[in-house]
Amino acid sequence: VPVFLVIETLSVAVSIFVAYATAYILTHNGPHSFLYFSGLIGLAGLLVGLAFPLAASLYKKQTGTIPQASGVLYASDLLGGWLAGILGSVILLPTIGIINTCILAACLKLSTLIIFWSTCKKL
Repeated sequence: VPVFLVIETLSVAVSIFVAYATAYILTHNGPHSFLYFSGLIGLAGLLVGLAFPLAASLYKKQTGTIPQASGVLYASDLLGGWLAGILGSVILLPTIGIINTCILAACLKLSTLIIFWSTCKKL
């Protein structure tokens, strides 16, 4: 559980940093802007990728079966990715812009971290 908390905390920090770094990159369009932005997104993806196996092991401890834990988490990951893709690209980006969408994503990530911290003692 502590490793999961560290990874979740890092992903919240990266999410917040991505929002402000995106604002900087968009206003200071230098020759390496694409590389900086790609690196930030890659780091965020790495942290999310590290959290998935840890979440699977935590869920397995509660259910006791690996196939059920993997199936439920994979389905949740696919559904969340689909929902975020639709909401982000169709609704949020056109209405509130990329910076505010990044800030909103960071706030949502922070709320999941707070929920996990509050329920961590029960695991």
